[in-house]
Amino acid sequence: MRLKQNEVIQITEYVQSIIKGQKGELRLYGSRADDSLKGGDIDLVLILPNSEEKNKFHVPIHEIIAALKTKIGDRKIDFKIISQSETQKPFWSLALKRSVSLFNN
Repeated sequence: MRLKQNEVIQITEYVQSIIKGQKGELRLYGSRADDSLKGGDIDLVLILPNSEEKNKFHVPIHEIIAALKTKIGDRKIDFKIISQSETQKPFWSLALKRSVSLFNN
C-alpha cells in the first residue's frame, strides 16, 4: 500500500467520524494498493452493509473529498460509496480483490 501511515490515520479517522458508528468498510483500491506501481490517485471505496444504509448516507462526495484534501494535502482522490450487494458487480469484484482494507467495523 502506497500511503503513509499518517495519511491512513487521517483518512480513516475522518471517514469513521462521518459514518457515526454505522457498520462499514473502507478500502483502498487501484494503483495505490499495489506497492510495485508508481503514481496514481487515491481510490477509496466505502462499503455499507445494504442499500438502505447507503441511501441514508447524506454527506456529499465532494465534501468528503474536500475534507480529505484538507487533512492529507491536495492530492487527486476518488471516493465512492457502495452497498455490500454492489461488490458482486464485475468492476467491484475485480477491484476489491486487489484492494487493501483500511478499516472494517
